[in-house]
Amino acid sequence: MQSVDSAPITVSPRASAISEAGDKAYFTVALQGSPHGPVRIDISIDPPSEARAVPSTLIFMPNDSSPRSFQVEAVDDDVFDGDIHVAVRLDVRSADPRYRYQPPALDVLSVDDDYVVTGYRKVRLFEDADGANPVRLNNRGQVVADVAHYSQSNLLHAEIWDNGVITDLGYPTRATGMNDAGVVVGHYNDDRYSFRYEDGELTSIPGEVHAINDRGHIVGDALYVEGTRTELAGGQAVTGLAMNDADHVTGWFPAPPYYRYAFYWDGAFADLGSMGGPWNAGLAINEHDQLVGYMWDPNINYHAIYFDGGSMVDLGTATGMPGALATGINNRGDIVGNDHDGGLATQGWIGRVGQPLRTFQSQLVDGSCFFMMEVQDINDRGQVLVRGWECGIGSPHAYLFEPIKSAR
Repeated sequence: MQSVDSAPITVSPRASAISEAGDKAYFTVALQGSPHGPVRIDISIDPPSEARAVPSTLIFMPNDSSPRSFQVEAVDDDVFDGDIHVAVRLDVRSADPRYRYQPPALDVLSVDDDYVVTGYRKVRLFEDADGANPVRLNNRGQVVADVAHYSQSNLLHAEIWDNGVITDLGYPTRATGMNDAGVVVGHYNDDRYSFRYEDGELTSIPGEVHAINDRGHIVGDALYVEGTRTELAGGQAVTGLAMNDADHVTGWFPAPPYYRYAFYWDGAFADLGSMGGPWNAGLAINEHDQLVGYMWDPNINYHAIYFDGGSMVDLGTATGMPGALATGINNRGDIVGNDHDGGLATQGWIGRVGQPLRTFQSQLVDGSCFFMMEVQDINDRGQVLVRGWECGIGSPHAYLFEPIKSAR
């Protein structure tokens, strides 16, 4: 059997996730060499009730080996049927015998959105680590974190957790983002160089990087698409912290004398304004261009903010503390964040626009006690990524809060 690496037809990535709430998966098909005759590739989904491929047929003409792309999108039903793995198969036909090859099926997780959450169970991640700072959670449930093993080194380094299996990216890496294919970006600990990690290969890349979307596009100090750098503000310094699959970006940009203001970029740069305080930032954005983050008021209190279509909503707080920030939003519109007060422990919460924010401590069904927690991210499955200090444990660890679901 021919190996995938030496195959005449390659498909990347090999796995991804989609969501009924709006997330798609993106794939690229490439031929090794130029075909002497037409190559037709028909794309099918099993089961077809869960997803569709767009387009469903790719054609390479003779002497044309330019890569082709297709996407897989979920079929949005009203059935609470859970998350389902679908197989994406490529049926290849060609008069050129070199391309009579059937690539292995791709694995795509189709995420159901017809649920309500009644509580959460905690799962501790990276259990062999002395400490972990979780960074990102994707729709397949994979987590990337910066992890400490004091017996090996005092330096944090990036690791991926995938259903209990740990992949160490090696020293001295620090992660900043990960997409649904499990591709990780970040920087080396000296901050001078950035990296991209995929399928065991660590590659140095230019620029400052903070996020990667499902199309493999990267954002940080600029937008990077297949080697092309695009400035987001006409040469003005910016920091892009989050990006959706449409390449729409949010983050912050500096302003005199030492201010930071939140922005949104969709090809045009937009200043999101302020509440009178010096620091603001957009921290997350979903596929519906809804974004969340924080703004300071003149008294230097955090405000958790939500933007949609140019309108801003102050989300308030869950605990009555004077400050909060929103750190994540999924495609269902579920928002997570943290209440902050200088004299009290940080508490994580979840909510939606127009609904009260609820602390996670009040929703853990196993009696777990957290002295302090910082919520980092939420995916379309409703899983929540947390950096937490459990009662009686001095160092912070990474946790996944698994939702308990029922039909909505």
